[in-house]
Amino acid sequence: MSNTKQLSAIFLTIITALVAVIVWLWLENGQLNENKEKMLVELEQQTEEKTNAVSELTDMLDQYDNLQTTNDTLNNQLYAERQKIEKLIKNIKNVKAYNSQQISEYKKEVATLRKIMRSYIVQIDSLYTQNNELIAENKQVKYEYSMVIDENENLASKNDSLAGTVEKAQVLKALNISIAGLNVRGKNTSHASKLDKLKTCFTIGENAIAPTGSQYVYLRVADPSGKILTNSTQNLFNYQGSKIAFSDRAKVNYVGKDLKICVFWTKYETIVSGTYTVDIFFQGNIIGTKSIVLR
Repeated sequence: MSNTKQLSAIFLTIITALVAVIVWLWLENGQLNENKEKMLVELEQQTEEKTNAVSELTDMLDQYDNLQTTNDTLNNQLYAERQKIEKLIKNIKNVKAYNSQQISEYKKEVATLRKIMRSYIVQIDSLYTQNNELIAENKQVKYEYSMVIDENENLASKNDSLAGTVEKAQVLKALNISIAGLNVRGKNTSHASKLDKLKTCFTIGENAIAPTGSQYVYLRVADPSGKILTNSTQNLFNYQGSKIAFSDRAKVNYVGKDLKICVFWTKYETIVSGTYTVDIFFQGNIIGTKSIVLR
């Protein structure tokens, strides 16, 4: 009986130990499974964060492609930022998904690059706005100048006083007017494409009662459409109470005797073929007109 009780006790002890081991293994396996699931969830989240970071950086590259400016310094800065983004994309793609610390650092870099890009967008928008304002202001100035020219031209065309002034100024007029086209080498040319200067020569006739002294002779060169060719908005002179544009001028010393002079008008923009008319003004009157045909 004593041996039987001892065997029973031993057997019970073994059974209890086995049950304890089985319970421990079951609990340990559950914990392992829980940790495994947690790790899988974290790994999935970090993989998604990598994908999102690359996607955001790619979107930033597309936005940089749309940032356009004529400022070379700013363009160089934009290029440098693009290089940083491309490098970061490469780094993020190469980092392991389980390296959460490195991924976190890269996310901070992405946020910093996003802020920098936004600052460039604001800067470029500001430059664009300022440029548009300058363009609008320039257009307004050109429009106002054009209005002055048009008003003076309309005044001259509506008022037959130009023809009447020629008749009244016959006591002082330009004689022997000649116009020649010159190329850049100073040789005669009749081709509009090769023209560099128009050489207008004439003689201011003798007149004993006309005002003498140092005075300006003004030329107005009109293209085939009638537009006065002038390279500055400041090229204006008084004529019959109004300011009208001139193409070129020369200072002469008129002493009442025949005065031979030549005035050279230099082309400042591309011109077309056709008939060009040169009006000569002196002492507030139109004293001669001559035309030249350029092929």
